[in-house]
Amino acid sequence: MPTKRERLENLTAAMQANIDDGPAQLAALGVDIAALTTDIATTQAEIDVITAIAANSRTAAQKVDLSNMRKSIALMRVLKSSLQLNKKLIRNDMVTSRYGLFLDGSRVRDTDVNGSE
Repeated sequence: MPTKRERLENLTAAMQANIDDGPAQLAALGVDIAALTTDIATTQAEIDVITAIAANSRTAAQKVDLSNMRKSIALMRVLKSSLQLNKKLIRNDMVTSRYGLFLDGSRVRDTDVNGSE
């Protein structure tokens, strides 16, 4: 059974890891969100091309493509929303970890005081 001191050291290490790893995770999510935004715009442009054709003039293949693209874009929008929420959670972890370390001033690092957010 770990001692109280060992548990505190493990918690401190985990909190510092949240703070240290956060910026890299945020940057990676930013790239993913930007790529997904581009994919959504491209798919929307393809949808616009098909919808510019009168509905009774569309081929069966175009109708199927249109249906599939609409489903795809809906899923991409949900994924983008999920990534944005994940980004907020990472920021919250970083802030909560910093606050937790501030409660015990002996565990605060200079970089934690200055912050990156």
